[in-house]
Amino acid sequence: MAAAVPEMAPFIRAAAIASPGLKNFPMPITSMAMQMKHLVYGALKSATDHGPIGSLGGHPFLIVINGLNECEDKDEVGELVDSMLIFFNKNPFIPLCIFITRRVEQHIQLQLEVPGVRLDNLVDHCLDDDITAFLDVLFQDARRQNPVIKAYIQCRGEWPTPQNMIQ
Repeated sequence: MAAAVPEMAPFIRAAAIASPGLKNFPMPITSMAMQMKHLVYGALKSATDHGPIGSLGGHPFLIVINGLNECEDKDEVGELVDSMLIFFNKNPFIPLCIFITRRVEQHIQLQLEVPGVRLDNLVDHCLDDDITAFLDVLFQDARRQNPVIKAYIQCRGEWPTPQNMIQ
């Protein structure tokens, strides 16, 4: 984060010096919630308290957490989610968004069903247009570069056919 948001660097450095255990090296000795509290939330709040964060260009900083449901320590995950919710309740104007991707697990789902959290299931959204656009690019490259496909098109016509694309 310090590289992306240089205004946070002195506050991240100060937190790491004040609490060396936050670095979790060589062994984890602090929780994810404690690391986020001191190295992310605290540093970002301190930076915003000192003035606008120009490196964000007026936009929030986005943190993506993928696979939260795969963490073995469910209590630690619960503590992390609770700490996020507490921070955002106390600091609603801090320029930070957290995007969590995960399978639906009840212990996480229940914690996140609160105001200010948007839950969405990507399975409910049709991805056909995205998949078609991706395949179009791949096939276009193949038609341009692959001599076998070029020969096929000369002999038989369009490849892949619209019917093939539907399938």
